[in-house]
Amino acid sequence: MALTAITRVDGTQNYPGAKLKITITTLDNVTTFPAMDTTPSTDVEYTTLVGDFVLTAPAVQWEFEPSTGMIESEQVGSHNKCTYTGKLFMPSSAMGTAVKANLVKGIDSRIIAKIPLQNGSTIICGETPDRPGTIKLQKFSSLKEGEDGKVSADVEIVWYSQVPGGALMTGALPIV
Repeated sequence: MALTAITRVDGTQNYPGAKLKITITTLDNVTTFPAMDTTPSTDVEYTTLVGDFVLTAPAVQWEFEPSTGMIESEQVGSHNKCTYTGKLFMPSSAMGTAVKANLVKGIDSRIIAKIPLQNGSTIICGETPDRPGTIKLQKFSSLKEGEDGKVSADVEIVWYSQVPGGALMTGALPIV
């Protein structure tokens, strides 16, 4: 399932740098995954995916306003359950219905998400085909579309990783 490309409209409601930009695609759109380095020589290489994602259609970027500013992680069996909560947000888009449709398509779907951190690193949600992430609405009433086309929802992004807090990534996840 491909997500719809969104045209952003610049305006007074688009405050630059106010939110993180998370890149999201669905698992069925991925043909090639990056992998962990098989011979890591540093701590960073031990926790970082090497290579690029190859997609059948470009991924879509969303604004994200974190609730806590941290990715929470707890061990579940031999993996780490990672959770990132906040508000997915698309400001002043002329394509409000398409944006809302993308969000609805993404809810409870198997996704891959590229999450930039303030320190310049990037965490990947869904580092392997057998451990994709998912987006869950925290409550259905939080899904809103404004008259100006602004769409937002309070969500929880959840995935399982072999690295506590999620694996780092240096490669690309191509966007629209």
